[in-house]
Amino acid sequence: GLSYYHRDVIKNLIENFEEPFYLVDQQRVVASNEANAELFGLSSESLEGKSEQQVASDVERYSKRCKKHENVFETGEPLSFTEELVDDQGEERVLETTCVPVKSSEKLVLGYSHEITSHTNRIRELSEQRKDMNVLNQVLRHDVRNRLQIILTHGDLITNMIDTNESQHAQRLLE
Repeated sequence: GLSYYHRDVIKNLIENFEEPFYLVDQQRVVASNEANAELFGLSSESLEGKSEQQVASDVERYSKRCKKHENVFETGEPLSFTEELVDDQGEERVLETTCVPVKSSEKLVLGYSHEITSHTNRIRELSEQRKDMNVLNQVLRHDVRNRLQIILTHGDLITNMIDTNESQHAQRLLE
């Protein structure tokens, strides 16, 4: 397995990242920086050493992440996924999280997350704007067709009301 020295090196590296970073083995959270722990309303000290199942039972939103770790342990392949959660301040946050297996004699998964909340919100805003533009486009096309039909009907009436010499000019308007 990893020596205490290597675990300390990894723990120090993880603590220096501003984005959420963590390391888990198949039994527990080995290391977590504050940014990661805060996602679940915990401190890194209270998260480290706990089993993932214990964290998941204490914090419901952690259970989804726990299932992803199981997948990485089973397959040995990296996995990226989107996490949507509500933090302790009631703010919705969207994270793109990547879990990678650590090649060592014991099974470890290193995870890191990148905040994509503003990007996701912008995509939602643009989607809503696109829907609004489509509705406006349909209304405008409908109105233009209705007005054009009125013009054509009046043109037919005018053409039928005037004598043949002058009806050529009215007929051109209708073409």
